Amino acid sequence: GTIFGESGRWKIKGLVYWAIFILIAKSLRKKVVIFSVGIACVSSLLAKWTLRIMTSLADKALIREEPSYRLLRSFGCSSDKVVLSGDVVSLYVAESKVDSTKEEGGQFQVGVSLMPYYSTYVRDVAGEDRLACLLASYFDWLQKRINCKFIFFVMQDSPIARDGVFTKKVIALMQDQEQHRLLDYSEDFSLVVRNIQEMDLFVGMRLHALLFSLLGGVPSLGLSVNVKINNLMEMLHCGQYCVDVPKLSVESLIPLT
Repeated sequence: GTIFGESGRWKIKGLVYWAIFILIAKSLRKKVVIFSVGIACVSSLLAKWTLRIMTSLADKALIREEPSYRLLRSFGCSSDKVVLSGDVVSLYVAESKVDSTKEEGGQFQVGVSLMPYYSTYVRDVAGEDRLACLLASYFDWLQKRINCKFIFFVMQDSPIARDGVFTKKVIALMQDQEQHRLLDYSEDFSLVVRNIQEMDLFVGMRLHALLFSLLGGVPSLGLSVNVKINNLMEMLHCGQYCVDVPKLSVESLIPLT
Protein backbone atom coordinates (compact mmCIF):
# COMPACT_ATOMS: atom_id res chain seq x y z
CA GLY A 1 0.00 0.00 0.00
CA THR A 2 0.93 3.65 0.27
CA ILE A 3 2.74 3.52 3.60
CA PHE A 4 4.75 6.58 2.59
CA GLY A 5 2.33 9.46 2.72
CA GLU A 6 0.73 12.27 4.64
CA SER A 7 -2.79 12.17 3.18
CA GLY A 8 -5.50 10.53 5.24
CA ARG A 9 -6.03 10.28 8.94
CA TRP A 10 -2.56 8.91 9.82
CA LYS A 11 -0.47 11.70 8.27
CA ILE A 12 3.04 11.82 9.77
CA LYS A 13 2.01 9.23 12.39
CA GLY A 14 1.98 6.56 9.68
CA LEU A 15 5.58 7.26 8.74
CA VAL A 16 6.72 7.17 12.38
CA TYR A 17 4.76 3.93 12.90
CA TRP A 18 6.64 2.15 10.08
CA ALA A 19 9.97 3.75 11.01
CA ILE A 20 9.69 2.22 14.50
CA PHE A 21 9.14 -1.25 13.00
CA ILE A 22 12.20 -0.84 10.78
CA LEU A 23 14.31 0.31 13.74
CA ILE A 24 13.22 -2.68 15.81
CA ALA A 25 13.97 -5.11 12.97
CA LYS A 26 17.41 -3.63 12.36
CA SER A 27 18.22 -3.66 16.09
CA LEU A 28 17.55 -7.41 15.95
CA ARG A 29 19.88 -7.63 12.92
CA LYS A 30 17.10 -8.60 10.53
CA LYS A 31 17.05 -7.73 6.85
CA VAL A 32 14.33 -5.22 5.93
CA VAL A 33 12.71 -4.87 2.51
CA ILE A 34 10.13 -2.12 2.04
CA PHE A 35 8.00 -4.01 -0.44
CA SER A 36 5.93 -2.74 -3.39
CA VAL A 37 4.85 0.64 -2.01
CA GLY A 38 4.11 4.09 -3.37
CA ILE A 39 4.49 7.60 -1.99
CA ALA A 40 1.44 9.78 -1.53
CA CYS A 41 1.46 13.47 -0.56
CA VAL A 42 4.71 14.37 1.19
CA SER A 43 5.33 18.03 1.89
CA SER A 44 6.82 18.58 5.35
CA LEU A 45 10.55 18.50 6.03
CA LEU A 46 9.94 16.07 8.89
CA ALA A 47 8.21 13.60 6.56
CA LYS A 48 10.98 13.86 3.97
CA TRP A 49 13.63 13.35 6.66
CA THR A 50 11.76 10.32 8.04
CA LEU A 51 11.48 8.79 4.55
CA ARG A 52 15.18 9.25 3.94
CA ILE A 53 16.07 7.64 7.28
CA MET A 54 13.69 4.72 6.65
CA THR A 55 15.13 3.92 3.24
CA SER A 56 18.71 4.29 4.46
CA LEU A 57 18.02 1.78 7.26
CA ALA A 58 16.24 -0.69 4.99
CA ASP A 59 18.17 -3.10 2.81
CA LYS A 60 15.94 -2.38 -0.18
CA ALA A 61 12.90 -0.24 -0.96
CA LEU A 62 10.84 -1.61 -3.86
CA ILE A 63 8.71 1.19 -5.30
CA ARG A 64 5.74 0.35 -7.52
CA GLU A 65 5.28 3.58 -9.52
CA GLU A 66 7.76 5.72 -11.45
CA PRO A 67 6.50 9.07 -10.02
CA SER A 68 6.91 7.68 -6.49
CA TYR A 69 10.39 6.43 -7.38
CA ARG A 70 11.42 9.84 -8.74
CA LEU A 71 10.00 11.60 -5.68
CA LEU A 72 11.89 9.35 -3.27
CA ARG A 73 15.13 9.83 -5.20
CA SER A 74 14.59 13.61 -5.08
CA PHE A 75 14.73 13.36 -1.27
CA GLY A 76 18.31 12.11 -1.58
CA CYS A 77 17.56 8.40 -1.18
CA SER A 78 20.29 6.20 -2.66
CA SER A 79 19.73 4.42 -5.98
CA ASP A 80 21.42 1.41 -4.38
CA LYS A 81 18.52 1.10 -1.97
CA VAL A 82 15.55 2.33 -4.03
CA VAL A 83 14.36 0.07 -6.87
CA LEU A 84 11.47 0.62 -9.29
CA SER A 85 9.72 -2.75 -9.16
CA GLY A 86 6.14 -2.28 -10.37
CA ASP A 87 3.06 -3.46 -8.51
CA VAL A 88 3.25 -7.10 -7.43
CA VAL A 89 -0.55 -7.37 -7.56
CA SER A 90 -0.33 -7.27 -11.36
CA LEU A 91 0.78 -10.92 -11.11
CA TYR A 92 -2.86 -11.75 -10.38
CA VAL A 93 -4.03 -10.53 -13.77
CA ALA A 94 -6.15 -13.18 -15.47
CA GLU A 95 -4.79 -14.99 -18.50
CA SER A 96 -7.46 -13.68 -20.89
CA LYS A 97 -10.30 -11.20 -21.00
CA VAL A 98 -13.78 -12.51 -21.81
CA ASP A 99 -16.06 -10.22 -23.79
CA SER A 100 -19.28 -10.98 -21.94
CA THR A 101 -21.45 -8.94 -24.26
CA LYS A 102 -20.40 -10.81 -27.42
CA GLU A 103 -20.07 -14.32 -26.01
CA GLU A 104 -23.15 -14.28 -23.78
CA GLY A 105 -25.28 -11.81 -25.68
CA GLY A 106 -25.90 -10.03 -22.40
CA GLN A 107 -26.41 -6.46 -21.37
CA PHE A 108 -23.55 -3.94 -21.44
CA GLN A 109 -21.85 -4.28 -18.04
CA VAL A 110 -20.22 -1.48 -16.06
CA GLY A 111 -17.98 -2.49 -13.15
CA VAL A 112 -17.70 -0.13 -10.20
CA SER A 113 -15.36 0.00 -7.21
CA LEU A 114 -16.18 2.63 -4.57
CA MET A 115 -14.80 3.72 -1.22
CA PRO A 116 -15.94 6.21 1.46
CA TYR A 117 -13.46 8.95 0.56
CA TYR A 118 -14.72 11.69 2.86
CA SER A 119 -15.00 9.61 6.03
CA THR A 120 -11.62 7.95 5.33
CA TYR A 121 -9.56 11.02 4.46
CA VAL A 122 -11.26 14.13 5.85
CA ARG A 123 -13.97 12.84 8.21
CA ASP A 124 -16.67 14.85 6.48
CA VAL A 125 -20.03 13.07 6.85
CA ALA A 126 -21.90 15.67 4.83
CA GLY A 127 -19.29 15.40 2.08
CA GLU A 128 -19.76 11.64 1.97
CA ASP A 129 -23.52 12.05 1.55
CA ARG A 130 -22.96 14.55 -1.28
CA LEU A 131 -20.54 12.15 -2.98
CA ALA A 132 -23.05 9.29 -2.74
CA CYS A 133 -25.77 11.45 -4.33
CA LEU A 134 -23.39 12.61 -7.07
CA LEU A 135 -22.31 9.08 -7.96
CA ALA A 136 -25.91 7.81 -7.95
CA SER A 137 -26.93 10.62 -10.30
CA TYR A 138 -24.04 9.85 -12.65
CA PHE A 139 -24.83 6.12 -12.70
CA ASP A 140 -28.51 6.88 -13.37
CA TRP A 141 -27.49 9.06 -16.32
CA LEU A 142 -25.18 6.35 -17.65
CA GLN A 143 -27.83 3.64 -17.28
CA LYS A 144 -30.32 5.68 -19.28
CA ARG A 145 -27.73 6.57 -21.91
CA ILE A 146 -26.46 3.06 -22.72
CA ASN A 147 -28.97 0.75 -20.96
CA CYS A 148 -26.23 -0.87 -18.89
CA LYS A 149 -26.10 -3.12 -15.85
CA PHE A 150 -23.83 -2.17 -12.95
CA ILE A 151 -21.69 -4.70 -11.09
CA PHE A 152 -20.39 -3.22 -7.82
CA PHE A 153 -17.16 -4.74 -6.46
CA VAL A 154 -16.34 -4.43 -2.75
CA MET A 155 -12.52 -4.43 -2.76
CA GLN A 156 -12.02 -3.72 0.95
CA ASP A 157 -14.45 -4.16 3.82
CA SER A 158 -13.53 -3.61 7.47
CA PRO A 159 -14.48 -1.26 10.32
CA ILE A 160 -12.01 1.25 8.83
CA ALA A 161 -12.42 0.62 5.08
CA ARG A 162 -16.21 0.55 4.82
CA ASP A 163 -16.49 0.09 1.06
CA GLY A 164 -19.54 -2.15 1.34
CA VAL A 165 -21.50 0.30 3.51
CA PHE A 166 -20.77 3.22 1.19
CA THR A 167 -21.53 1.21 -1.95
CA LYS A 168 -24.91 0.17 -0.56
CA LYS A 169 -25.66 3.82 0.21
CA VAL A 170 -24.98 4.75 -3.43
CA ILE A 171 -27.11 1.88 -4.77
CA ALA A 172 -30.00 2.87 -2.47
CA LEU A 173 -30.00 6.33 -4.08
CA MET A 174 -30.16 4.98 -7.64
CA GLN A 175 -33.44 4.89 -9.53
CA ASP A 176 -33.28 1.33 -10.87
CA GLN A 177 -31.73 -0.76 -8.11
CA GLU A 178 -32.92 -4.25 -9.03
CA GLN A 179 -30.93 -4.48 -12.28
CA HIS A 180 -27.61 -4.12 -10.52
CA ARG A 181 -25.44 -6.56 -8.52
CA LEU A 182 -23.25 -6.12 -5.47
CA LEU A 183 -20.33 -8.54 -5.19
CA ASP A 184 -19.12 -8.69 -1.59
CA TYR A 185 -15.45 -8.73 -0.65
CA SER A 186 -13.69 -11.94 -1.68
CA GLU A 187 -10.20 -13.21 -0.86
CA ASP A 188 -10.17 -15.18 -4.13
CA PHE A 189 -8.19 -12.64 -6.16
CA SER A 190 -8.19 -14.77 -9.30
CA LEU A 191 -11.99 -14.72 -9.28
CA VAL A 192 -12.08 -10.98 -8.62
CA VAL A 193 -9.71 -10.34 -11.52
CA ARG A 194 -11.75 -12.49 -13.92
CA ASN A 195 -14.99 -10.80 -12.90
CA ILE A 196 -13.53 -7.30 -13.32
CA GLN A 197 -12.07 -8.15 -16.72
CA GLU A 198 -15.46 -9.34 -17.94
CA MET A 199 -16.74 -5.76 -17.71
CA ASP A 200 -17.27 -3.57 -20.76
CA LEU A 201 -16.44 -0.40 -18.80
CA PHE A 202 -14.99 0.15 -15.33
CA VAL A 203 -15.32 3.08 -12.92
CA GLY A 204 -12.99 2.79 -9.97
CA MET A 205 -11.85 4.49 -6.78
CA ARG A 206 -9.72 1.57 -5.56
CA LEU A 207 -6.21 1.29 -7.01
CA HIS A 208 -6.07 -2.46 -7.57
CA ALA A 209 -9.55 -2.66 -9.07
CA LEU A 210 -8.39 -0.11 -11.66
CA LEU A 211 -5.11 -1.97 -12.15
CA PHE A 212 -6.98 -5.22 -12.87
CA SER A 213 -9.34 -3.55 -15.33
CA LEU A 214 -6.66 -1.57 -17.18
CA LEU A 215 -4.29 -4.52 -17.56
CA GLY A 216 -7.24 -6.54 -18.85
CA GLY A 217 -7.93 -4.00 -21.57
CA VAL A 218 -11.17 -2.74 -20.05
CA PRO A 219 -11.86 0.98 -20.75
CA SER A 220 -11.61 2.56 -17.32
CA LEU A 221 -12.43 5.82 -15.56
CA GLY A 222 -10.41 6.59 -12.44
CA LEU A 223 -11.93 8.54 -9.56
CA SER A 224 -8.78 9.54 -7.70
CA VAL A 225 -8.78 9.54 -3.91
CA ASN A 226 -4.98 9.65 -3.75
CA VAL A 227 -2.05 10.57 -5.96
CA LYS A 228 -1.23 6.87 -6.36
CA ILE A 229 -4.31 6.51 -8.62
CA ASN A 230 -3.22 9.51 -10.70
CA ASN A 231 0.23 7.91 -10.97
CA LEU A 232 -1.25 4.59 -12.12
CA MET A 233 -3.45 6.20 -14.75
CA GLU A 234 -0.55 8.33 -16.04
CA MET A 235 1.79 5.33 -16.12
CA LEU A 236 -0.69 3.40 -18.30
CA HIS A 237 -1.31 6.45 -20.54
CA CYS A 238 -4.87 6.99 -19.26
CA GLY A 239 -4.30 10.18 -17.28
CA GLN A 240 -6.99 12.05 -19.21
CA TYR A 241 -9.56 9.60 -17.85
CA CYS A 242 -8.84 10.38 -14.19
CA VAL A 243 -10.68 12.91 -12.03
CA ASP A 244 -9.83 13.87 -8.44
CA VAL A 245 -12.77 13.06 -6.16
CA PRO A 246 -12.91 16.54 -4.53
CA LYS A 247 -13.40 18.00 -8.04
CA LEU A 248 -16.08 15.52 -9.09
CA SER A 249 -19.34 16.57 -10.69
CA VAL A 250 -21.75 14.80 -13.01
CA GLU A 251 -20.83 17.39 -15.65
CA SER A 252 -17.11 16.55 -15.33
CA LEU A 253 -17.74 12.80 -15.68
CA ILE A 254 -20.08 12.83 -18.69
CA PRO A 255 -17.46 13.96 -21.28
CA LEU A 256 -15.07 11.21 -20.10
CA THR A 257 -17.56 8.38 -20.46
